[in-house]
Amino acid sequence: LALRAGRVVEHCREEAARLLGVHHPERILFTANCTEALNLAISGTLRRGDEVICSYAEHNAVMRLLDRYVSRGEITVHMLAPDERGILSPASLRRVISRKTALVIIAHASNVTGLIQPIAQLGAVCRERGVPLLVDAAQTAGHVPLKPGKWGCTMLAMPGHKGLLGPHGTGALWVRNGVTLAPLRQGG
Repeated sequence: LALRAGRVVEHCREEAARLLGVHHPERILFTANCTEALNLAISGTLRRGDEVICSYAEHNAVMRLLDRYVSRGEITVHMLAPDERGILSPASLRRVISRKTALVIIAHASNVTGLIQPIAQLGAVCRERGVPLLVDAAQTAGHVPLKPGKWGCTMLAMPGHKGLLGPHGTGALWVRNGVTLAPLRQGG
């Protein structure tokens, strides 16, 4: 039974990799939900003194964790302001990235407005500056094509229960090959 269950998990991992158009299914981590995937990506990346760039449209799953780090004096956060249509521009991102920027976090689509951000253009800025990009695909997974490899993403988080029509209590984090995250849990 354990072997059969393991095969089911690996099949799901292969299907998730196919959905994302990525070549390494082992880079898909299953989580309890998208919040846990985002927490793993953020906490596994950031260190004291780091700078994060995100937008005003980020979900509480991102903002509450960042606020905790800021309140402890561990990181700084720069908010990327959108244009009058709500779009984040690559030029504005280019202006705020610094040598201390350790992570850029962008929601692919707002959970309030549904507005889809130009992730490929924002990812190009991150790539040229050597800064990891975490995409929150909670609202778009299963609804629009996701192409993290082509977008220049480093990590992409998604829930299983929304557009992917999976059960509650499921989520996934894709992590680009060559990227290592610090674990959230120790032992066991």
